[in-house]
Amino acid sequence: HNTRHPAEAQIFFIGERLPGGGAGATLVFGLRSTVKSYKRTEVIVKSTKLYDPITIEITVKNSSPEQDTDLAISVRELTNFGKQPSDHALERGKPRKKSIKVTEEVTTHQLLPSKTFWVKKEGLKLKKGASGAIIVNFLPLRLTPHSCLVFVNDSIQGEYCIELQVKVELPSTTETCKFSHAMRSTIVKDVAVSMRNSAIDKCRSAIMDLMGQQAGKEWFKSITEQSRLDYKVEYLTQCFSGPRDLSLMNVGTARSMSPTAKARDSSSGGGGRQGGNANKLPIELRPLGPGKYESRVVLRSVLDVRVMDVEATITATGTRAELTFSCPARQSISQEIPIINFSEQPWHVVAQLQGDFFTGPKDMQVPPSHDGVPGKALYPLTFSPRWICSADGELILRNATIGDSYQYQLKGVGEEPMAEDHIKVDSRARWKTTVPITVRNILGDRLCTYTVESDLVGMTGDAE
Repeated sequence: HNTRHPAEAQIFFIGERLPGGGAGATLVFGLRSTVKSYKRTEVIVKSTKLYDPITIEITVKNSSPEQDTDLAISVRELTNFGKQPSDHALERGKPRKKSIKVTEEVTTHQLLPSKTFWVKKEGLKLKKGASGAIIVNFLPLRLTPHSCLVFVNDSIQGEYCIELQVKVELPSTTETCKFSHAMRSTIVKDVAVSMRNSAIDKCRSAIMDLMGQQAGKEWFKSITEQSRLDYKVEYLTQCFSGPRDLSLMNVGTARSMSPTAKARDSSSGGGGRQGGNANKLPIELRPLGPGKYESRVVLRSVLDVRVMDVEATITATGTRAELTFSCPARQSISQEIPIINFSEQPWHVVAQLQGDFFTGPKDMQVPPSHDGVPGKALYPLTFSPRWICSADGELILRNATIGDSYQYQLKGVGEEPMAEDHIKVDSRARWKTTVPITVRNILGDRLCTYTVESDLVGMTGDAE
């Protein structure tokens, strides 16, 4: 075979006439050969995300150096998606089941087209010795691997086929939810979910190209007229949780339902209204502490798949504390203030410090959590009184990453200074001994005058 089409022929067995005998018998057999498998000249493997159309380029060449050739191109799907609705039913506008429940595997509904590969040009002409490219278009509407055979019928060399295999992954983000909340042990956020999948709407032009303008419009109308969509919900981060099942109701369809149909829908589960919160997914977050929490929520149904990115910024409720420092004059005492980061992002903390004799860095970095161990950094706050005093101050640590702050009221007490040195004097009775004492200027570049006092008997010297 040089093509995949069945071949037919006849074979004749003509008997020879023997001398003295009768005429020989003639036998005729009909022959028919059918191709059941195809040898692939090439296998091309690609990958894409659900609802992301791609084009696959196949290079072909006319190896004849003497004459031009014509190529006939056809595509045969290998992936079996089960029974599909007939085109006649679409044309007649027959009603279909309006409620879609997750009783089957993901993206296996009959509304999804069985055709996923197509070519815009079914013929290609190559000059002698020239090369060309066959462009195969692919639109994944089902979360399953796809494959097809591309048959190329060369008028000179015959027919050959190339297999295309495409791995389909989860779609790109279809919805995003960002919110901030004060720190609590449990936070519940109701996220509105639309009946329409924005990812499917974005590939509208590819669907029109695949199905044709009229069939594409009817297909979009069919999927938007669903009265109910049932989803299985998966949360990809441990801190986030919520219901495992979600039902979306088409508000327009629900209003047009008869009282009997409404009662039947209510008895079968209520359409996921959840006390008036129709088409809302309550997401529960249990934060470990202030910080930024990110998660991905995947919603799967027999009709479509959605990916929702959730970002929650949890702020502290307003940390207020009082720190008291006490140390002798001209000494220093330090207090390290711990900052714990439970999030997966590093924090940038800016310090605003007011008050005499208090010092500390202007900013600092807090590392993120790693392998379940929270990041930790220590802010060193130092109190260094120059003399006996009582000082007040304030420290505000602002988290520039998540927007919360920590406020500390500071109180410092400078006590009597400690002895600068211990001097031992060895002297004989009734002998005068002179001992020099080094005195440092605690005022730096200013003149410092000391008044000298002593409780040691027999000691004399300058009063200033």
